[in-house]
Amino acid sequence: KKAVETKAEEAKPAMTKALAETQKKPEMAKKMDATKIVCQSGKDTRDLSVMKTESGGCELHYSKFGQSNVVATARNGSEHCEEILNRIKGKLEEAKFSCQ
Repeated sequence: KKAVETKAEEAKPAMTKALAETQKKPEMAKKMDATKIVCQSGKDTRDLSVMKTESGGCELHYSKFGQSNVVATARNGSEHCEEILNRIKGKLEEAKFSCQ
């Protein structure tokens, strides 16, 4: 037990330094969800998520069968990603998916 406590104490300065560096550099922060839609048809689930990027753009993530892919991006704003999201949502609804 003492060896584990010693290792944890040794790691604290490195963790504190890494946290301080992350806070100094906002571009290292995680992307934030702006919009998320889940579409279902039976057991088949599709997820659409527009993520705002730190640079002010967006990424549209589309997930099916557990695989997530970026299907649209924009450098400024999220309008383009939202348009593509709505287009994909419409196609899924035409295929009898229920989206919310």
